[in-house]
Formats: sequence, C-alpha cells, structure tokens
Amino acid sequence: MNGSGFVRAVALAERSLLGADLSVDVAHLASAYLGGMSLASLAAAGGIGEHRGGALREAATAFGWHRAPHCPQLF
Repeated sequence: MNGSGFVRAVALAERSLLGADLSVDVAHLASAYLGGMSLASLAAAGGIGEHRGGALREAATAFGWHRAPHCPQLF
C-alpha cells in the first residue's frame, strides 16, 4: 500500500495456446457489460457459444449486478 491508501498491483497478460471458453460478439459483450442483458439470456438466444462447461455461469457471475442500468440525466 502506498501513502494514498491505494494498493499498487501489476498485471501480466500473455497469449494462451488454450482454446476460448466462450465465443461472444462485441455487441453481445457490450450489452452484458452495460447491464442491459444477462449473459444467460444472450446465450439462450444463441448469441454466446460455451466451449467449456461452467464458463457461462462463471462469466455471468463476473458480469452480474443486482441493479438494472439507469441514467438519471435527461438529454
């Protein structure tokens, strides 16, 4: 921890030779990220391919949130 109260962490990303756990196009990924649709709903509609059992459940947990998206600003 540094003096500002934040923990500094270093992350490393490397190319993997393993296959993908999920196949998701960018539109479905954006919808899940912004919270408009759940990954389970998108998968049921055929928008996500699960290549490893349990991968969809894990991703849905990571992207899940108990509140629906809301923007209080009027344009």
